[in-house]
Amino acid sequence: MFLMITIKELGILSRSQYQGTEFLKTFQFDIPSDVSGGWNLEVSVLDEAGNLATIEETVHIINTFNPSVSISATNPTVSDEGIIHCALDSIVSIEGIALDADTLENITAVMYRGSTQVWLEEHMDLTEVFFDLSSFTEPALTEVGTYYYDIEATDKLGFTTKVRATIHVD
Repeated sequence: MFLMITIKELGILSRSQYQGTEFLKTFQFDIPSDVSGGWNLEVSVLDEAGNLATIEETVHIINTFNPSVSISATNPTVSDEGIIHCALDSIVSIEGIALDADTLENITAVMYRGSTQVWLEEHMDLTEVFFDLSSFTEPALTEVGTYYYDIEATDKLGFTTKVRATIHVD
C-alpha cells in the first residue's frame, strides 16, 4: 500500500503573498501493513526569496488488514475543534463499533489525565467480528483538566487500530 501527495493539491503554492514559478512535486510513501487511522502530514515549501509556507493535513489511512473503530456519537458531543467539553463529575460515553473480518481478539479502553492513567477497561478473548463500544462503563471525571480516551482494537491476526478522543473538563 502507498500514499501519494502532490504539493499543489494541498494549496500552499496558491497563496498570493508568494512569488515565483510554480512547482509541482509528488511524494510517494510506503505504508506498512500495520498502520491505519489518522496521521498528521506537515509539508513546508521554501522559495528562493526565503518565504516559507507550511501546511498540516490529516491523512486518513484505511488499512483492510486492521480492525476498524467507528465512533458514531459521544455524550456530550464533540465540539467544532474536535474536543469533548464537559463539567466536573460528568461521565463521557462513546457510541460506535469495532469491526474486523478476521474476528476481534481484544478491545481496550484507557483514559488518561495528562499522562496519568485514570481508568482501564479490557474485553479479552473475544470471538466476534463486532464489538459495541457502548459496552464500556466510563468513570466520572473528578478532576479539572484535559483527558485522553483511547480505544484500541486487536484482531486474531495481531493487527491493531487505535483511536483517541480528547476531553476537556471545566
